[in-house]
Amino acid sequence: MPDEIIVVGGGASGMMAALAAARAGGRVTLLEGQDKCGRKLLLTGNGRCNISSADAQITHRYLSETEGGAVRLAEQVMGQFSPDDTVRFFRDRGLFIRSEGRGLMYPVTGQARSVLAVLQRSLRESGVKVKCSEKVTGLSRSPEGLWNVRTQTWTYTGRAVVLCCGSKAVPSTGSDGSGYALARQAALPLTAVRPALTALRSDAGRLKGADGTRVRGRITLMIGGVEAAQEEGEVQFSGACVSGIAAFQLSRLAVRALENGADVSVSIDLYPEMPEGELAAYLHALAISTGVRAGELLTGLIPDRLIRCVLEAAGLKMEADMADEAGAAAAQLAGAVKRLLLPVRGVRDFENCQVCAGGIALGAVDPESLAMTGHGHEGLFAAGELLDIDGPCGGYNLQWAWSSGYVAGRSAAAYVTDAAGAV
Repeated sequence: MPDEIIVVGGGASGMMAALAAARAGGRVTLLEGQDKCGRKLLLTGNGRCNISSADAQITHRYLSETEGGAVRLAEQVMGQFSPDDTVRFFRDRGLFIRSEGRGLMYPVTGQARSVLAVLQRSLRESGVKVKCSEKVTGLSRSPEGLWNVRTQTWTYTGRAVVLCCGSKAVPSTGSDGSGYALARQAALPLTAVRPALTALRSDAGRLKGADGTRVRGRITLMIGGVEAAQEEGEVQFSGACVSGIAAFQLSRLAVRALENGADVSVSIDLYPEMPEGELAAYLHALAISTGVRAGELLTGLIPDRLIRCVLEAAGLKMEADMADEAGAAAAQLAGAVKRLLLPVRGVRDFENCQVCAGGIALGAVDPESLAMTGHGHEGLFAAGELLDIDGPCGGYNLQWAWSSGYVAGRSAAAYVTDAAGAV
């Protein structure tokens, strides 16, 4: 007897898809290649799990290779399962969620493992058969219209399959890109897959000594010398990389521009609270009143490990006299603080990105049900990062996982019911 619904992947979207399908009356088997579900979920929000976003314009924050396609898809899907529905879903199962400002939403426990524990308990209570250490290696459709899902040890047969295999981001958690191979076996079109929400690589020499430094700043992405985007938030310096939320938000645009051969750089404002002219006047006045040299003048403004980088960018020596009458040196120093210019040579790889851009092309997806369209794809659905849709930091990508998993799982259950009724 075939399983009714097979969900491939036990991440956030896969667990939600299995629960939604079971809640709709489906008999569900969940296949996970790792020894346990939810490994990547445990890493989200630095272990705290930024579970959703309270952004009133959340559906407008998503991107894809299809112009406007991500926004349209998000509107359709989140119209069926919204952030408010997510809060109710978890609250009904004993997990409380709070907003911590700027729309960031976390479990009140501050622990991602609380979220996973609730999902695992819900799977047991819903009667979902969870099969871990079952890496899916093959996918095909029989002449009878059933789907054969092959693992290293078994072939599972179902009337409907929901692909929730993730992307290539952090492959050590099981999100190793194998879902793209399954999509190709099913003849689904894919767009180019690139790292997103990751660090920007610069020149190590420009950031010598700055390793481990973090500030709250503003980063402007420059493509071909023209301002392309700007983000404000935490900026971190690690080796030859610029990271932190502000840098992550710009990485998607940066990697595409680099692939197109453009000259890419970032201009970092290390102290956005004060205009450049005002800062120059302040530094000049401070130099006159204290008599300190350039190397000491910034000790109360930026982290000490960044001072040498800023001085070099300003063309000044540590012992430079800052008290000249014209204030030219102070103006140079203020300019470097407000516009620390660094070339972008690339981005961190898939092992070090939070999500990926690209995936199953949205033109192959029914936006109402997340079913794959076209002859031969009947009964095949997809959710989560495997689709060509991604959002910024701040709970957007987890909310997409919850919403898309719910819609795909419920749609798979409806498909099975309709198919049974037609027999």
